Amino acid sequence: MNSDLVPFHPSAISPAESIPLPVVILDAGAAAGWRFLEFFTANIPNDNTRAAYFRAVGRFFTWCQARGLDLHAITPVHVAAYFKTHPGSVATKKQHLAALRMLFDYLIVGQVMPTNPAHAVKTERLVVRSGKTPVLTDGEVRALFESIPDQRVIDLRDRALVGAMFYTFGRVGAVVGFKVKDYVSLGVRQGLRLHEKGGNWLEVPVHHQLEEFLEAYLDAAGIRHDRDGVLFRAANPRRCLTERPLDRSYVFRMIRRRAGKVGIPPDRVSCHTFRATGITNYLSHGGTLEIAQRIAGGAGNVVQHAEISQFVDGPGLCPHGLGFRFGPRPPGDGCADGFWGLGRIHLRPLRPLRHGRDSIAGPSTGPTSTMSAGALRRSARVRRPASIDRSCAGRSTRRAPPQCRRKRESRPSMSVRPARR
Repeated sequence: MNSDLVPFHPSAISPAESIPLPVVILDAGAAAGWRFLEFFTANIPNDNTRAAYFRAVGRFFTWCQARGLDLHAITPVHVAAYFKTHPGSVATKKQHLAALRMLFDYLIVGQVMPTNPAHAVKTERLVVRSGKTPVLTDGEVRALFESIPDQRVIDLRDRALVGAMFYTFGRVGAVVGFKVKDYVSLGVRQGLRLHEKGGNWLEVPVHHQLEEFLEAYLDAAGIRHDRDGVLFRAANPRRCLTERPLDRSYVFRMIRRRAGKVGIPPDRVSCHTFRATGITNYLSHGGTLEIAQRIAGGAGNVVQHAEISQFVDGPGLCPHGLGFRFGPRPPGDGCADGFWGLGRIHLRPLRPLRHGRDSIAGPSTGPTSTMSAGALRRSARVRRPASIDRSCAGRSTRRAPPQCRRKRESRPSMSVRPARR
């Protein structure tokens, strides 16, 4: 066969539904084909994960077909050679390797393959300390909103869609999936119901600027009473809205096209740019990390997308020395509420340290002096209260029990330490 993918028509599926299978899977027999079909239909519930894993698996089996390998001849050496020549980034390689591992594990459970050839293969290590998503400035976001006209319903739709991604910190998949009934009233303000990945569901209060964008779009489109319909709808060639939802690829092209009109380079803008820009803008204007974490769906997302350097590297973050402690935040310690309000970790000054032999920068001249590594380790330890007697196995009392006192008195005391040899 010359084609990489061959249509597969199981008897239980209607003839109109053609499911392409790689040639390597098709040549392995009917059991491998059924198991491959079940993996991508019954085992993976998320549509985005299914599409990404299918592309990764199809690319690997195309590579195997070009080298004359069948399914049972694939070994860890072949998988390692494939990833050695893989042109993608480290993150892409890790995703493709995860797809292959899951697929081969599923084939092993179905008794199609004896071992998993991708299990022993490793890729490069990836450590992400800050996000790579480009962030726009306040002036660029303002210029982008002002450049979108308000005469046509398509322009009003695009302006409301960009505003929804910016003000709600929502991913493009959640924003294009909005329905009209997700625009609800939360009392004195309007709100949007976000259905994010992982089953996260939350209601986000709508910014007054976004409320103006949505109200203008709903009035122009005339879909306010279609509660079960899609909020952001695609248009036909005659520029009239249909009942179909917008595609994410169209949103990506639209954003780049409109950003280019205001002088923003295409490589500095994407669908995820407005999520990162919204989080950064919220934190830089006095917002707390706890609320940003709740809206964005996790602390890791906030730390990845926000420009943390302006909170950490700035000289005016905290007038005291830097050190992490646990417990309730003390009043008036002069530290930033916006960034260090996550959980029970906050920023507070360290206690003054004595000048010892492990000091690197000499005697301490104030709370902002440079501290040694040993001093930082000692200050980071969780210290017990004075009321806890360490010889009594964690009992909290000011006076040790009689049995502990007897043990302490019966110990021989050594007034002279033995000399070291």
